[in-house]
Amino acid sequence: MKHLTLFATAFFLFVLGACELEMEHVPVEEIEENENVVLFQKHTMGDGLMIVLLADGYEDEVGTLYDMYDHLFLEPPYPHLRNYFDVIGIKGMANHDLGITVQGSCYAASASGITDLVQNILGLSSLNNACIVVAVSPELGAKRSIAYLYSNPQHTTLALCSWSNYSDEYKTYILAHEVGGHCLAGLDDEYVEYDGEISNVGKSMIRTFQQNGLFLNVSLSEKDVPWKELMAEPAYQEKISVIEGGSTYAKGVFRSSTYSLMSSSSFGFNAVSRYLIWNNIHNRAGCPSTLDAFVDYDKMNIGNQQTRSYSAAPLIPDSLRGVIVKLVE
Repeated sequence: MKHLTLFATAFFLFVLGACELEMEHVPVEEIEENENVVLFQKHTMGDGLMIVLLADGYEDEVGTLYDMYDHLFLEPPYPHLRNYFDVIGIKGMANHDLGITVQGSCYAASASGITDLVQNILGLSSLNNACIVVAVSPELGAKRSIAYLYSNPQHTTLALCSWSNYSDEYKTYILAHEVGGHCLAGLDDEYVEYDGEISNVGKSMIRTFQQNGLFLNVSLSEKDVPWKELMAEPAYQEKISVIEGGSTYAKGVFRSSTYSLMSSSSFGFNAVSRYLIWNNIHNRAGCPSTLDAFVDYDKMNIGNQQTRSYSAAPLIPDSLRGVIVKLVE
């Protein structure tokens, strides 16, 4: 199903540089005794990156929250990164209106409205560097999941995910794509929906995000690609390439492989995405890594392009594939 790519151009004149940001982290100790909170895990490495799970409109709310948690860290490299995260669920969402609606083929909501609501429930001064994930009410039907991502990597991100009555394979895919790819690692979509060339507005959006260390899995240049350092590694020279098409457009954008979880539901994250996830999570948790450390870890994945946690993942129809709202701050 075709749709209009969602670009939310809430432009501010000041754009933060990623290298200038001093990451703030939500202290889980301030909320773990909150009666509304289900504490799934506390970080044991780094400064702690918070993920907040919500189940909107589910009779078995707590069971749904546990189901979300069980599928959250299954896609490589996240099994080896899960100890950097604090994960909580919030109970009692039936008493709150998240304002989630349907717009065309997608879910939609006010990202700032949901962030403010969650912040008030938790009694926190901010939700900097946190990700909110919502299992959308089954009453809204099967629509495309959506991620709200800001050019400021410190900003709270939001993912609205289809959930009810779907297979374990789909749940793993949608959390990996929306949460693991977009929200936590700042990856852009790599699939193609439009035959034409990306617009100047679209190019400007990508450049703004890339200035802050995001969307580095796509390139506006065929020769000067962000993944050239990894591509120069001997182990990856036959695994990484430069292929036209990405960020939903067939022309003017380039990606590093034919297939990846950011382009297809049948594959795991490609090598470039795994590297960016590895680096971004370490950096955001205050534990910078190195290329050598990633290459050493990735030996278990490099020979298997289809790194899905489930070995026989069914095809996910395009009508349920995720989209992204890009907010420039």
